[in-house]
Formats: sequence, C-alpha cells, structure tokens
Amino acid sequence: MFKFQIFNTSALHNHFINAKPFPHVVIDEIFEKDIFSKLSFELEDFYRMNKDGGVTWNTDAESGKWGSTGLQLSSVLNELNESIKSESFLNFISEITGFKNLIVTKNINGVGFSFFHGMQPGAFLAPHTDHTRDLNKGAYHVANIIFYMSKEWDSNWGGGTTLFKPNINLATNVEFKPNRALIFMHSPISIHGVQKISNNADSRRFSIYYDFYTHDKQPFGHLNLKNTFSLHDSPHRFYLNKFYEYLYPRNSRYLKSHFSHLKNLLKFKITGKI
Repeated sequence: MFKFQIFNTSALHNHFINAKPFPHVVIDEIFEKDIFSKLSFELEDFYRMNKDGGVTWNTDAESGKWGSTGLQLSSVLNELNESIKSESFLNFISEITGFKNLIVTKNINGVGFSFFHGMQPGAFLAPHTDHTRDLNKGAYHVANIIFYMSKEWDSNWGGGTTLFKPNINLATNVEFKPNRALIFMHSPISIHGVQKISNNADSRRFSIYYDFYTHDKQPFGHLNLKNTFSLHDSPHRFYLNKFYEYLYPRNSRYLKSHFSHLKNLLKFKITGKI
C-alpha cells in the first residue's frame, strides 16, 4: 500500500476545528515525492485511455467536468484505494477531524460516485453540498478529502476549491497546488465548489476525491458549530445564481434535488425518521 507523509495530527486538528466558514485543513506534500509522481503519471495515463468513457457534465452548475464513474481501475489505483480504506489512514483522518468510527463506501467508482475527476480549461463547479448519507450503508457523510493530482499547475490558472458561508457568499478559496490535500467537514452547511479554470490553462485539473462516513448518531457533537442542521436524507444540491436557471432542461435535475431535500426534511420533522 502507498505510504503518506507523517504529520503532526494534533496541530492539524487545531487548524481544522478553528477554520472558517466550516472546519477544514490544508496539507501540502501529502504523498512522498516519488509516490506522487507515480500517481500523477498513472492518473494522466488513465484519463488519456478512458476519456471517452466515464461521465461528463456540462450544465450551468458543472461545466467541463469529467468523472471516472463505471471505469475499471488499474492495479495502481486499486492499491491507492486500499491505502485510503486502511485502518491507519482512517485513524489519520479521525485524529484530524475528531469524527469516530470512520468508514469509506465500497462503491468508489460506480453509479453516483467518481473518485477521480478531470476538469478542462474553462471548467468550474458551482456552490453545492454533497449527499448527507452513504448510498449503500445509510451512514452519515461527515468528511471529505480532495487530493490535487495535476503534475504541474500555475496559480494563475485558478481551479481552487471554493468554500462558502450558508448565505452562499464566498468565504475562502483553497489554491490548487500539486500534491496538496484538502480535508473538510461535510454537512448540510459545507457549501463548496471549484473556482473557474482559466481558458489559458495548459493542463487539466486532476483530483482524487473520497467521502468518509460514520454510523455515530451525533457525529458533529465535538465541534463548536453555530449553525444547526438536520441530518435527514438529502441528495447533492447545487445553488444556481437565479431561480429561473433551474427551469432550463439541462438543469432540471438540480431543481429535483432541492425538492427531494425539502420532501425528506418534511418527512423527518413529521415522523422523526431519517
């Protein structure tokens, strides 16, 4: 399995819990240099061989984004997957975030999931929150990690991860840098996106994404959160600039996800059942 660099998890935990607009922490040089080179080469080759497969999004919320859904992974990427699911790495994430009994979904690259993403010049990802529960296990979705995997990147090309306040005002932008990882609390208030990539970028923005889940009933209790939220079942929700944009046929599924969110919230308030 792949080895990760050794970090002071206590210091990272302090950064995580005190970050705004919601808990997050940035870790540079997450992989050892030779491992990062091996992985970035493998991902670039994987994309080149499979770019006509997977899934591509081109809407007002997800533009120029490609995902690896449904593709058969190479031995190197399967090795990475086993490393992420290992007890040592899950403990590493737990020590940083404070979330306990973490698990990773078995379905990292099937329907509804793409663990590897490629974004072309001009691409962007609108503000959104991800699903609140695992599609298979029903566990709560409490944390995300994004590995920035492009071999080279110019800061002028954009492509950073944008983090928003609950009113959808931009709070911070985490710059995209090769071999950087962003770990953040995932919840119904963890609104995030991807800054538009410059049309002049000479490379695609490659990233690896993993969710972490727990069956703990009060998973956020250790965090001093000012905003309260319900953990009812809710799908991915994208926030478009104007309501009428949801009425365009290409954006209809985003309106559907908001209705699904409201329906499940009402069900939870009436029955108390998730």
